[in-house]
Amino acid sequence: MSTDAPTADAPAEPVADALVRPLTLPVGDADVVIVAELLCGRARGERFKVAPSSATPSPDLRLALARTLAVGTLGWLVDAGQAPRTVLRAGRPVEGRAWDAALHVDDAGAPFSLRFSPAPLAFLLNLCVHVLPLVVAGHGSTQRHAHELATRALQTRARPTPATMRGDHAFYALAHENAGRLGLEHGVARALRAVLRRASPLSALFAPDDVTDGCDGGDDDVATLVGPGAVRVLELLEGPLGLAWARTPRALLGAADVDELVARADATVRRAGALVQALDVARRLDLLAPVVALVTALPEAWAGDVRARLLRVPGAQTMADRDRGVDALRRLADVGGLLDDVRARLGELRYGDERFAEARLTLALLRDRFAPHRDALASAVRKLTGVVG
Repeated sequence: MSTDAPTADAPAEPVADALVRPLTLPVGDADVVIVAELLCGRARGERFKVAPSSATPSPDLRLALARTLAVGTLGWLVDAGQAPRTVLRAGRPVEGRAWDAALHVDDAGAPFSLRFSPAPLAFLLNLCVHVLPLVVAGHGSTQRHAHELATRALQTRARPTPATMRGDHAFYALAHENAGRLGLEHGVARALRAVLRRASPLSALFAPDDVTDGCDGGDDDVATLVGPGAVRVLELLEGPLGLAWARTPRALLGAADVDELVARADATVRRAGALVQALDVARRLDLLAPVVALVTALPEAWAGDVRARLLRVPGAQTMADRDRGVDALRRLADVGGLLDDVRARLGELRYGDERFAEARLTLALLRDRFAPHRDALASAVRKLTGVVG
């Protein structure tokens, strides 16, 4: 396993030496490091008062941020990969923890490597220079105007460069999940998460109901996450992604209006279909856990009279409005049909088929996590559509 720290400019000294030598930072730069720690989930309850940083941050500040990003991102992946699991390596099932010798290599036998481009470090610095001072200090304007300026800055001067390396994708996703730790106003925090989703399809996977399709730059396809080597990150983040997808059905019922509910439900259906298709092409359907988590969360999210709850969604003033919501949620439930199709197709494979090992792992996943909820899902759909019996 190797980790290359992100750098905006290559340091004159060897990276290995730069990462361990003592650093000297003025007090003001400590706030910038705290922001990085918060986005990496490594600081709790910190208060920061960010002042505009220099346009040319010191080499020590750059190295401090590089250390924080590298250690925080890798630590997230390490923690997520602690549970024992069975994964595919060169088409064969291998059991163990993610960092066991047999698992932390790719199909070609190369050890897992987390590399970063300069983009994450540049994003952090721009966030601290162009966005956070507006929110904290108000910039001499009303608070509302300051929030508007901060949101605009996120979409322009602080917009992250699209991810191009494995570490970029992982950090943007980690920052997306920890954006709430900065204590930003709701609209600014939402804008921060939105630009991070635009910067990486991995971040977008953590918000399956995001109505924005595609990412900035060329890496707008989830297929970029399931290629050789890159798929290791999806393996490690199976648990966190499953939690994010399981939250989605309940969150949909809190939509601002019926139009938003329909748009978000349909976006979730599209993202689920895209993930299934990408995993199928990559022959890694054993990584379907997020889609399974989405479908199996539906019955609990729709507990009670979900049809009546749809009428309480803002803007749902008529039965026609409710029926639009019902149709959207029904399309969401139909994602379960994708899983049934996968089960039927893989169930036809026999020993000796190229995808037999993948089929065994996938069928075990569907048997253990999806099958026990199929009756509850069918009952929830009947209640949703008003069908008795």
